[in-house]
Amino acid sequence: MGFFRIETGHDSLGIEMSVVWATPGSWTVQNVPCFESGDNCGPTVETYVDPSFNQELVAARLRDMSVSQ
Repeated sequence: MGFFRIETGHDSLGIEMSVVWATPGSWTVQNVPCFESGDNCGPTVETYVDPSFNQELVAARLRDMSVSQ
């Protein structure tokens, strides 16, 4: 029930083979308590865009990882 640091890109401890996480669809930018209905959260809302959908960025990251090894 804690945190640890681990190097990415090397499948250390075998955890990169089956990574699972949750991401919010949207969230408010202001750090204020919102009503359950969301009425007072304001118009400034960010939405999550999965970076894995941008194949150019994924390919660039993989190239950068292979160069640094």
